[in-house]
Amino acid sequence: LLRLIPNKLLGVLSMASVPLILGIVPFLDDTRARNMFRRYKTLKIFLFATLVAVWFGIGATLPLDIAPTLGLN
Repeated sequence: LLRLIPNKLLGVLSMASVPLILGIVPFLDDTRARNMFRRYKTLKIFLFATLVAVWFGIGATLPLDIAPTLGLN
């Protein structure tokens, strides 16, 4: 994650946000009556988080000179 974000402050903030997001996700689906909109919203958040995690994982495996960045160079 720190390789993907060249700015140190943004890298540290993104690292700190990961446990916070993982702590918030279980509380997103807190209703007793399950409706389809709620499941759709939770599914979108899960798929977005999975996509970002895969993107960061790919960026972490590449050498620094060809690793994708967030355009903050």
